[in-house]
Order: sequence, then C-alpha cells, then structure tokens
Amino acid sequence: MLINASSATLAIVIGLASKGIINFEMAAAITLGANIGTTFDSFLVSLGANTNAKRAAWAHIMFNVIGTVWVVIVLRPFIRLVDWITPGEIDAATAGTHIAMMHTMFNLANTLVLLPFVKQYANLLERIIKSKPGEDDLAKLHYRPATLLASPELNLAQARSELAELARIADTLFTRLRSELLETNGWNPERLEYYERHCAYTTSMKEGLSKFLLEIARQDISDKTHDNISLLIRLVSDFENMCYACFSIASIKEKGSRKNMFFGEEEIQQLEPFTALTHNFLLFSKSKIGKPLSEEDLALAVDYENRVDACRSELKKLARRRIKKGSDVKAELMFIDLIRHIEKIGDNAYSVAVTLREMK
Repeated sequence: MLINASSATLAIVIGLASKGIINFEMAAAITLGANIGTTFDSFLVSLGANTNAKRAAWAHIMFNVIGTVWVVIVLRPFIRLVDWITPGEIDAATAGTHIAMMHTMFNLANTLVLLPFVKQYANLLERIIKSKPGEDDLAKLHYRPATLLASPELNLAQARSELAELARIADTLFTRLRSELLETNGWNPERLEYYERHCAYTTSMKEGLSKFLLEIARQDISDKTHDNISLLIRLVSDFENMCYACFSIASIKEKGSRKNMFFGEEEIQQLEPFTALTHNFLLFSKSKIGKPLSEEDLALAVDYENRVDACRSELKKLARRRIKKGSDVKAELMFIDLIRHIEKIGDNAYSVAVTLREMK
C-alpha cells in the first residue's frame, strides 16, 4: 500500500473491513504495518536537520518498530484483548470500531511498555546518533527571561547577574576568536554556526533583559535607582554589541576562507598584539561590573582606548603599504575590515567604562 500516513491507511482499512473485503486479522496486520510506514515522514524531515531533530525522528521510528515487533509476536492474544475491550462480535458492522480500538491500544500499550525505560531509550539514541563537536553546548542556548518579583532589590540583583553572564559570553567568544584568527587553515560552516548561535542568543538576552529592566523601572524605586537602570540598559547593549562584533569577525574570516583568502605570517604576527590589547580592555571593563568606576580606573580606560586606536591606525597603514607593494588587494581589505570590527569591541569596552563611571 503506497500510503505512508497511518490515519489515511486506517481509514481505507476500516472501509475495506466494513464491506467484508478483508477480515479483522488481516486489517490488524495492515494497521501495524501502517504504524511503521508513517515514520517515513519524520525520517524525511530529519534529513539535513540538527542532531536533536534526527534523534527525535529516530525515537519515533524505533517506537513504532519495536511496538510492532512485540505486538506481532503476541498478535492473537492482543487481538483477543481488543475484542474483549470493544463491545460486540467482530463482523462487518463492528470491524471499524475494533480496528480503531486496536490502533489505540497499540499506541497505549507500547507507551506503557517503554515508559519505564525512557532514560535508557534516550541514552541509546544518543549513542546511535552522536552530536557534532560543540553542538550539545549550542543546543543549551535558549534564553529564559527572569520573572519579575515584588521586590525591586531582588529584581536588580537578578538583572546584574544576567549582565555578568552576558559579559562572560562576550569574553568567551573573543577568547575563542583570538585563537582561531591566528590559524592559517580554512574555516568550516560549523565554526561560523557557533558564533551565529551565540549571537542570536545574546540578542534575545539583550531584548529580554532590557525589557526586564524597564519593568523594574515601573516599580516603586528611588530616582537614583531609576537612573542606574538606564545605565544598566546601556551596559547590556554594549556587551551584546561585543558579541555581535565577534560574529561579524567570524563571518569575515569564513567568507575569506571560502574564497581562499588567507593571512600570511606577517599579518598574523601583527594581529596578535592588537587582539591581546583589545581583549585586556574587555577583561578590564568586565571586571568592573557591579560597582562605580573610580577616576583612576577611568583614566586607565582612556589609556586603553587611545592605545587601541593607535594600534588600529598603525595596522591600517601597514595594510595600505602592502597594497602599494603589490599585495592581494581583497585580502588586505579583509584585513582592514577585521581590524575595524576588533576596534569596535574596544569602543564598546570604553563605553562600558564611561557608563560605570556614571553609576551612582
């Protein structure tokens, strides 16, 4: 039967049994086969999907296959059970009811049999369909907005905790990006997906946390706290911008890899101190979250900003000189674009420092 939808097959089987064309035992066998055929849809949908989608599809397939196997082994007792539960003798008039009950009992019995082994079932699927490197970590990236409590102080503590988590993600992304930027081998799409997923997560985090802070601002709070909430929203934006800059840099690197444009040893050696300086600036700003910035710390932030700007200008000059000497123009423009986005991280780090200085 060239139909893979069990509901459609069931309707046809009921019609045939009601007219006496097939008996109940044959109808039961076809119904069991339809339970396997219906899994083909989930198999097709899972092609090209992520690992968890493939696991879900195979969970459906194995559920129906395992259930069909054990029901076939005890088919006659199973049919007698269905007959006992369903009122009336099995004839053309009641065949449809018996077939529908048989289909229901199959799914109910199979669920009850496998329910105690859910963990083992999940572990089996994880062993059969293994995750790609880093995919399990990506799957955990789902932002859940905080619940607004009656106490503004507790809400602010939760908001600051989430801000610190956002800053940690920005640090993690740039730390990984620094090491990968210095590699001379090509990039694959999985690498870019890592940054893309984190970027999407931090964007949703920014939206949710900003909304949460605005809700706190409507509570009974002091003018000082109200002003600080506006500054916290600015900090959220700055750290999210750092994460987006990391994604932009990764996108440039991946695009260059696809076009076989790679940096030479000279460019890599020049990038390393610039990324190190920017990373130190990021770490400096991250370490100051939760407290107002002193005048001395602000002066240090200004010094970081000036050094980042000076380093950026020098690297751009070096790239232009290489172009004049006949270097690959597209590769050098990619190098300049990378520098520009790395500088943005430094600019956001400086903005964080200025904002913390304004905190009361």
